Amino acid sequence: MVQLLQQGQLESVNLTEWLAVDHRVLLQNALDEFGLQQESDVFLSELNHVQEKKIMKMIPAIARAWLNLFEQQAQEERSRIFDAMASHPSDSIRCWAAYIIGVDPRLSVDQKLAGIRTFAADSHFGVREIAWMAVREPISKQLVDALDLLNEWVRDQDANIRRFAIESTRPQGVWAKHIPKLKERPELALPTFGSCPIRPCQICSGLCGQLAE
Repeated sequence: MVQLLQQGQLESVNLTEWLAVDHRVLLQNALDEFGLQQESDVFLSELNHVQEKKIMKMIPAIARAWLNLFEQQAQEERSRIFDAMASHPSDSIRCWAAYIIGVDPRLSVDQKLAGIRTFAADSHFGVREIAWMAVREPISKQLVDALDLLNEWVRDQDANIRRFAIESTRPQGVWAKHIPKLKERPELALPTFGSCPIRPCQICSGLCGQLAE
């Protein structure tokens, strides 16, 4: 099972499998699949500088390595590779694609949100989690604009889209950096999250309560 996951042939089905993937091995296989074997040494060299090999350090590092490669390629080739990653059978490779959007400094917050929406609605739990983690920092830096853009998201029919809006702007969370501006001025988010959907998901109700504290 782990071998198939690291070959990019299967999705993980639970957190244990998701954490078991060796992203360096998966990357090597992905480079072969995309016809980029010649870039292997460059990628692995960049990853050798990552001090912690934990998955939440490796995914952003791999995303940045892809961005560095994209800068050297024509737009058509960049699009070919990114589209293949974004629709890949491997949830881990889709996680890379989501994080590429998050760490791309050329994208504005509205461009990041437009690009990340597909991943926010992904069928896989891991991709959905990575989606909001990937853009939480850019959102916190352009908070007012982001909250305005997320106004429609929190009322979306898709509970996963609503959840993304909640998690990406939660003032304080267990696994994410706090957003000091929202902790100090929670009223900034009330126009966006103050009126929950007719049938709010539990997490939405929780955030509305947190903002009101």
